[in-house]
Amino acid sequence: GVAGNVNLSMCDDPGCPGQHGVTTEEGGSKWISGVALAIAVIANLAVTVPLILNCLFKSVEADYPADKPMKRWPNALMRAGTVLFSSAVGLCLPFFIHIVAIISSALGVPIIFFLPLMISWKVGRLYNLPRGLGKLAIDAGVLLVGLLALCVGLSEAISDLMAAIHEQPEAVDIFSNFWQ
Repeated sequence: GVAGNVNLSMCDDPGCPGQHGVTTEEGGSKWISGVALAIAVIANLAVTVPLILNCLFKSVEADYPADKPMKRWPNALMRAGTVLFSSAVGLCLPFFIHIVAIISSALGVPIIFFLPLMISWKVGRLYNLPRGLGKLAIDAGVLLVGLLALCVGLSEAISDLMAAIHEQPEAVDIFSNFWQ
């Protein structure tokens, strides 16, 4: 399985040194594909995070009237502060992969299942499109599968987080273990 620290999942058997129960002497060798994947993830984040933050910054700046735009220093402080705060949250968040799983379950399933259904129904109402029994059955099936995926995915993600916390209760206190 994937360790909380993904780097500890990319070694030959018996696992990476530093993983639970694996000493430095008996650890397996690192995977080249794991290094390539790590480089690809960093490259992706180096492009994606600035784009997302730029959208946030432009949104905040758009709230100011055109004749009185945001002043230079508050704008610079807002941008630097947002980047620093985002970095601090990323560094201090224990059980990161579990939190991402919860967020993915809570947001991904509605976007994949429920949003298309809502759009389909709204377009159907706007243009007075008839809904036959076949279409209603398909929509009901998609809705049920979506609800099942939401319930199972969210409950699994939460139980995985609880199991990880039970396994490593000391990791919850981010301030006592910050420099480790």
